[in-house]
Amino acid sequence: MSIKDLLKSVLQTRTMKPTGECGGGCINEGEAYETDVGKIFVKRNGKNEARQMFDGEMASLEAILASKTIRVPKPLTVVDTPPSGAVLVMEYTKMDALTVHAAKLGEDMARLHLQNLDENRDDYVSKFGFHTTTCCGYLPLNNTWNNDWTEFYAKQRIQPQIDRIKSECDEKQIVDLWLRLEPLLPVFFHNITVKPSLLHGDLWSGNVAEVKDGPIVFDPASFYGHSEFDLAIAKMFGGFNRIFFDEYHRYMPKLPGYEDRLELYKLFHYLNHWNHFGASYRSPSVTTMKKLIKIAEEHDVRELWEQVLVFKEKGNRLCFKKCHECLKEFCSSCMWREAILTPRQQQQLQPTCRTCHTLTAMPLDRSELMHLRVRELQHFLLNRNIPVHTCTEKRDLVDLVLRSASRGFSQEPTTASSANSTNNPNVTQESSYPAETTASNVEAMEVDPTPELDVILGIVGEGECDKKLCMQDLLSLDVEELSIRQLKEILSRSFVTYRGCCEKGELVEKVKRLQEDAKKNHAKGVYQMQNVIVMQGIPEDNVCKICMDAPIDCVLLECGHMLSCTKCGQVLSECPICRQFIVRVVHTFRA
Repeated sequence: MSIKDLLKSVLQTRTMKPTGECGGGCINEGEAYETDVGKIFVKRNGKNEARQMFDGEMASLEAILASKTIRVPKPLTVVDTPPSGAVLVMEYTKMDALTVHAAKLGEDMARLHLQNLDENRDDYVSKFGFHTTTCCGYLPLNNTWNNDWTEFYAKQRIQPQIDRIKSECDEKQIVDLWLRLEPLLPVFFHNITVKPSLLHGDLWSGNVAEVKDGPIVFDPASFYGHSEFDLAIAKMFGGFNRIFFDEYHRYMPKLPGYEDRLELYKLFHYLNHWNHFGASYRSPSVTTMKKLIKIAEEHDVRELWEQVLVFKEKGNRLCFKKCHECLKEFCSSCMWREAILTPRQQQQLQPTCRTCHTLTAMPLDRSELMHLRVRELQHFLLNRNIPVHTCTEKRDLVDLVLRSASRGFSQEPTTASSANSTNNPNVTQESSYPAETTASNVEAMEVDPTPELDVILGIVGEGECDKKLCMQDLLSLDVEELSIRQLKEILSRSFVTYRGCCEKGELVEKVKRLQEDAKKNHAKGVYQMQNVIVMQGIPEDNVCKICMDAPIDCVLLECGHMLSCTKCGQVLSECPICRQFIVRVVHTFRA
C-alpha cells in the first residue's frame, strides 16, 4: 500500500493530491497535500526510529499549543509506514522567512518560558524532564524527571552524547575533558535558582518562520528545563538578530553568568551535531570544553579572592593551613577533608592539600591522577628519585606513579618535609610533594657542589658512576677549569658546533656564551631537575611547542624554523611545520 492510500484510509478522505510544495532537511522529507478536509503537511522518515521521533515531536507541538503563548502547526496524527518508518501529519501553514516579526518572536518565546514559573498554576510542573521521549535530530533524549537541573543536564544531556562518541570512535581527549568539566558544572549556577520552563528544545533559525499575523515555530524537541537553554542554539548557525534578544530580555532579564551558561548549553548542540554529522564538530566541541574549564577555574580563583577581601574588610584574617607533604599554604576550602570524620578527628589529622591527598591515597585512583597537571606528577616522581625522562605523555607519568605505589619505593625524599616527618614519629614517611620552587627551595634541593665538581672534572671516586655533563652543572662552575674534551662534550650535547676552533680559548668562549644563555633562562624562572624543565613566567610564544616545558633554543636546518628545545629537536626527523627533512639541529643564543 502506498503512502497516499495509507493516509486516505487513516484520514478518511477520498482526495489526496500533492500540491508540489515540498520541504524538509537532512533528516526528514515533507510534502503538502490537498484533501477533502483541507491542506495538510506530511513529514516522513524511513528509519526504524521514526515512530519514536514523530511521537515526541507531536507531544512537543501539543504542549506548546496548549500553552497558548506562541503559534505552532497543529499536529493531527502519526502513522507507521510499512516496512519501516513513519509519517507525521499536521495542518498546512503557509510560511515565509522571519523578517518583520523578530521582536514578536522574542516576546512570545519569553511568554512560553514564563508560563510555568507560576507555582500556583494547576498544571505547574516542578521537575525537569518531559512525560515522553523526544528527539533532537534523530537521537532520543532522556527526559526522565529530575529535581536537580545541574544533574539533569550533566547526566541526561551531555553524558549520553559523550558515551555515544566514545562508543563510535576512540576519543580519549573529549572523555578526559568531560571528566574535568563535570565536577565544575555547579560553578555556572552559582547564586541563581533554576526553575523548569517549557522549552522548544531546538530553536535555531531554521526552525522558525512567520505568517501574516506573527511568528511561528516548528520541529520542537520539548522538555522542561532552564530557559537559557533555548537561547544557546538561537545564537548558533547564523542565529537571530539583536531585536529578538532585546525583546526577549525585556521580559526575561539576564542573570549573572548568563554568557558563560550559553557556552555551556552550546556544548550540547556541538556534541549532538558531532554524533549526527561527523567529526567536523569535534574542534568546536573540544574548544568549548576547554573554554568552560578555564571559566570555571577562574571563577573559583575570583571567589577565593572575594573571600579574602571580605575578611580584610571585616578586619579578620583568612585562615591558611600548611600541607605537611608539599609545605604549601592553602585555604581551608582547598585542603582535603574526609567527610566521614568528625571535626575533632579532622583536627587530629595532618593537614593535606587535595593534590597531595590524591598522590598519596591508598589505593590510588587512576581517574583522579589524570586530573592532575603534568608538573605535579613530575614533581612527585622526582621527589621519590624516580626518573621521568622516558615519559612522553601524561598517562606514562600516571602509570609510573601507580607502579611506584605498588612496588613500594622506599627512597627518602630530600625536602624539608622529610625532616618534619622525622620529628613526628606518628606520621608515616610517605614521599612528599615538593612545594613551589623558590630560590631557597632550589638551594635546598641542590647537591653538595664539591662532589659535583669532582664528577665534572673526571675525579670520580672508587665505585662512583660517570655523570653526563649538562648546562645545569655549569651554572655554578668555572668554565676555565674544564678540559678540552669536556668543553667539546658540553658543546656537542647542546648542539653547538665547534668546527674551526683551534685553541682552548675559543672553546671556552663558546661554552661561556652557552652558560650565559642558560643563566638568563634560569633567571626568568626556568630550573632543571633530572632533565625535566619546569617553567615559571616564560612567555607562551617562547615555549617549546613539542614538550611545552622548555624554552625554544634551537633552529632546525635546512628549513630554519624555531619551534622546539634542543632535547625535542634531537628526536625529530622532519619539521612539524613544513615537513622538510631535518639535516641537523643547531643551538641558538638570544640577544
